[in-house]
Formats: sequence, structure tokens, C-alpha cells
Amino acid sequence: MKLNKQNLFQSESGFTLIETALMVLILSLIVVPLFRFVSAERARYENIDDTARLERITSALSTYVRQNGEYPCPAQPARSQAHANYGDAICNTAGGNVLNAGVRKGMLPVVDLKLPAYMATNKYGWRYMYAVTAAVTPNDAASVAGNISVRDKDGNPIVQDSNGVAKFSKFVIIDPGSDGKGSYNSSGTANAFNCPGADPGPDADDVDNCDGDNLFTDKSIQLQTDPANTNYFDDTIVYTFANEESTMWQVTVSDNTDEAIDVIPRVNAPIGVGTDDPQELFEVGSGAANADIRIRSGNLEVEKDVMADDMVEAGVVDADNAVISPVFYYE
Repeated sequence: MKLNKQNLFQSESGFTLIETALMVLILSLIVVPLFRFVSAERARYENIDDTARLERITSALSTYVRQNGEYPCPAQPARSQAHANYGDAICNTAGGNVLNAGVRKGMLPVVDLKLPAYMATNKYGWRYMYAVTAAVTPNDAASVAGNISVRDKDGNPIVQDSNGVAKFSKFVIIDPGSDGKGSYNSSGTANAFNCPGADPGPDADDVDNCDGDNLFTDKSIQLQTDPANTNYFDDTIVYTFANEESTMWQVTVSDNTDEAIDVIPRVNAPIGVGTDDPQELFEVGSGAANADIRIRSGNLEVEKDVMADDMVEAGVVDADNAVISPVFYYE
């Protein structure tokens, strides 16, 4: 039997360069979007974890104030985690604590707040900073007015009363982000970034949260290549016990009107009212008072179906598809 060497060679040959290139292209079209999706999901869950940690810290501070009738002083920045008094509140200016413009500033006093030591730092290893109005730290002084002004990106006061008059906060908790401006690590070493007393100035916006005065800034995260660049901001700050956002909810200004807000679940899960086992995206169970959803002003607009087990009663029902009810009455 005589073999054809040319045919044998061709039958044992692998992929051509063109075929290999096509395979790589196809894989890249699949893998790259998948990698981006996984990265985005990871970032989203990390953000939820960050929010949950700040919620726990704020709750611990609220409990402390309620039980003691005062706010704790900051902890010393320069103490390392190996120090016996790491995370203890101290009402003086030793070890890096600052007293200026009626505000004490240092690190979060995790010991007094009964928090574990690991909660003294954010996920980047920088300690949470804590500023408190000096007048609310003595015994039974929690009700004294605050002296901390929190402003938006344009320098306008964020905390206001119902008449639009600026109000002062009693405390500020600052997560200094990845760059750690103004913070210390758990070894008691100061961040290398210099926080000059420039307010206002051409520096990064988050310098306002570490320059030692009673003025602080809260705005959206805005990262730059250089943390010293103007408008750079990676801080997350808390200055009230009543937070709009939580680990479950994200609050944003509506795109449709400046007078409305959007309350968006952070996780894609059913929401139950009066039931601990909701089966629908939003379900009102019999455990709720009267189990009613009442709209006192305006219309109920539904893009698909309106379904009721008992009765649909309304001035206006606007449904693009169908209204289904065992009892249907109209005039």
C-alpha cells in the first residue's frame, strides 16, 4: 500500500493562522464583556459593603450618644494597633488630635463605640477620620448645637431646615477613600499627602475634609490621575444619623424633574410589606394594616395589567393592557 505523503501531512496539520485568529477574536468578544460585567458586579458589592460598614459605625455612635448623653472625643491618630489604648477617645490635642474652630478632629474611637478593631480602617487600610463639635463632648451636652458646616461642590450648605436656613452638624465621620488624605494607617503612620489649611483653594476637593477647620465637603466621587488635582474627591462622609441611602436603597435625583427623587433597590430582590416571603417584585401582604396601597392625589398608571383578588376602586385607572378583578364596578 502506497501512502500519499502530501495528503498525510495535510490531514495531520493543525489550525491555520487565520483560524486561530478567528478563534481568539470570538473568545475576546465573549470574555471581555464578561470580565467587565464581573468587575462591575464586584465593584457594586464592594460599594454595598462600604455602605454597610458606615451604617454600623453610625449606628454605634447613635447608641453611644443615647446611652451617655454626649458625643465621644476622637481617638489619637498616631497610636498603632499594638498600643494598649488604640482607638480610645481622648479629649486633648495629643498624638495628632486637632482642636480648631470649636471642632475636635482625630480618628474614629472604635473602643468607646464598642466596635472591633478592624472597623477602625477602611478597605484600603486608612483609618476613618472623626470630627466632633467640642461643645457636645462633655457630660449631658449632646443637645448642644453643632458647629460643623457641610457643603456641596459649589460651597452651599447641605444641612438646612424647612425654611432653607443653614444648620450645623454635630459630627462628621469620613472614609478617606483610597488616597487616605489626612488619615493614618493602623500602625500609626500618617498619610504622606499634605493637607494644607487652604480653604478654599486650588487643591483637590477632599482636602477640605482634612485641613483642620470646621468646614467639610460632600459631593459625588470624582477620581483623577493625580489625587492632588483640582476637583479630585474620593471621600465618603456621614454627618447625620438619618441617612438617605442604605445597603438596600440608593437615592438619586430623578432625571425627569429636579423636584423628585428616585429610590432604587441596590439588590434585585422582591420587596415585601407585611409579608416575610414576597413572591412578586413588590408585594403587600395581609400583615400590613388593611393591606392597602392608597394614592390620595394623582393617578395610578400601569403599563401592563392591573390584577386584584377582590375589588378595584379608583377615580382613574390607566392600564395599557388589561384590568382584571373578580368584582368590577363603575359609574
